[in-house]
Amino acid sequence: MQTDRAGDEDCHRGRAATGAQPGLASSIGTGTSTARVAPVFERDELLRLLRRDHRELEMSLIELVAADLSLEQRRQILDGARLGLEAHGAAEDIVVYPAFERCAALGDLALQIELARATHAELDRMLSQILTTPMASPDWYEHVHMLRLRAEAHAAREENLLVPRLREALSATDYRALAGAFATERLKQLAMLQPSAPVMMPLELRT
Repeated sequence: MQTDRAGDEDCHRGRAATGAQPGLASSIGTGTSTARVAPVFERDELLRLLRRDHRELEMSLIELVAADLSLEQRRQILDGARLGLEAHGAAEDIVVYPAFERCAALGDLALQIELARATHAELDRMLSQILTTPMASPDWYEHVHMLRLRAEAHAAREENLLVPRLREALSATDYRALAGAFATERLKQLAMLQPSAPVMMPLELRT
């Protein structure tokens, strides 16, 4: 219980700190240059990291279905997407989502966080389906397309709803620390993953 109260107090301090932000945002909107602009961008570090991962996955899935690729090129792109998706999802589950759960002020997002965790599991299942479907078959292309759509919807929810609420609730110091912890955990997860995914070969290439 003491930990929960401490987390709630941190959230209250974060909201108090961000209470001064509207004036700063107004100065940016009017084109006024001030020395206080930099901290706003520093507080967006977590969002920047998440967006980078989201866009990299999106671009990989688009490239994956390009018509002029060899099977080996598709395997390499798919493996990169797999590594990125798994490391990103694990780092969010370990670092980012618990930050929501520790903050009583974000209690109204509990169902959203539960949905986000469930979506990670769903994306993993969809990826496994791609890996076990003959590459470049009609079903394989359909699975890749569905994964992209599901991942884009999940990314939009995080970027437009969840992370902005978290940024408002935390102090600038805690938010920056969370971004650093996410980046560190993501690298840790990447280091633990196997660099090559098992991919089912098309029937015509099997001996």
